Amino acid sequence: MSKSKLAASTIFISSFLLVAATLLLLMYTTKTIELEGGSYSFLVSKDGWKVERIRVDSEDWFITFDSKMYRCGDSQFLIEVYGQNGDGNPLLVLEASFHEASKPSLERVSGVGEKTPRIQNLWRLFQKDNQYYPDLPSGEYVIKIYWKNVKWHLTIEEIHCKLA
Repeated sequence: MSKSKLAASTIFISSFLLVAATLLLLMYTTKTIELEGGSYSFLVSKDGWKVERIRVDSEDWFITFDSKMYRCGDSQFLIEVYGQNGDGNPLLVLEASFHEASKPSLERVSGVGEKTPRIQNLWRLFQKDNQYYPDLPSGEYVIKIYWKNVKWHLTIEEIHCKLA
């Protein structure tokens, strides 16, 4: 292959990848709700709870839990998701599992399962253990958070697909 053909094919491939990346960025926009709190101490156990009212405007949304300060044998973190009134049984209960060698993971205790991936949300192929993608529609929810000996950060992200 001559140098000019090689240069032309390299330019073509680079242009194609640039256009594909731009379209992917245009397809998905996110809206983020961030919550944080908790406390951590080596000497004393500290616990607490928090109630938040959120509104999600997309059918595709997920919860991400993160914590850098926790005690493996003693830390607890629980999320309960209720309907817009916040009463009755929770629609979803998630619990964090704390591991020594890796980041905490988010696991379903009860309630709705995870939404089945579709073509519009191929980004879920890269889903992490500390994320949960609930099979809940858009709407208003009350989130009750309980913790013990953990400093935490919770992110709720909506995915809006523009081209689908």
